Amino acid sequence: MERRSVLAAGVGLGAGAFAAPAAAWAAPVPELSAGDVAAARWLFAAGAYTRLDAVLSLLLAAAARSAEQGPAGAARAAGVWVLASQLAVKQGRIEPAGTYAERAGAAARRSGDPVALADAARAAATPLRRTGRTDEALHLLEEARAHLTAGSRPITADLEAAGMAALTAAYTAAQAHRPATAYEFATQAEEITHHLARCPDAAGPRWELTEAQCALYRIGIHRHQQPVTAPRQYPTAP
Repeated sequence: MERRSVLAAGVGLGAGAFAAPAAAWAAPVPELSAGDVAAARWLFAAGAYTRLDAVLSLLLAAAARSAEQGPAGAARAAGVWVLASQLAVKQGRIEPAGTYAERAGAAARRSGDPVALADAARAAATPLRRTGRTDEALHLLEEARAHLTAGSRPITADLEAAGMAALTAAYTAAQAHRPATAYEFATQAEEITHHLARCPDAAGPRWELTEAQCALYRIGIHRHQQPVTAPRQYPTAP
């Protein structure tokens, strides 16, 4: 039987609702494809959280099955669990966000894909930090960044993931009031960005890591370093 799109049939978005990548999700437990994960990522990036939440149960069921289907399937499953974690953070559900991030990390390790590992580390950073485990978050992010840049000639996708891991680490450190660590990670991300800019013929496009993105993170880091000014106290009349 031909598989139907969950986006079109399950949620009723219609073919022209978004210019999203094509997806082919089927009920009750679809085979998870790269196109499915790309479509879900597009919904998250577009801020269509309600629509993503509506198909999340199907995605999670597909991810659980995909995780056992070899390295490529595990990488796709990790992508779904990363999105589930990020969506839970948006919804203020930190405990489920942490659980999804752990599953993403386990699937990413099973896949052996360093980009998937970096994505999982980034997803884990927020719930870890918000539960007082900032050191663990920074360790995961630094480990992911170092692994991605360890090769003699890392490809563009690896370098971009490494830069985004460094930016996430920078912001995580800033929110924990560790300015020196925050600026160190931000500098690492900027160096990767400048390297990619000097190599326009590098394989593969860039999606997130840009000079503008680095500048936005710098602004966020700077804001977290501003001291809280106490309200001025005026003497009371005798």
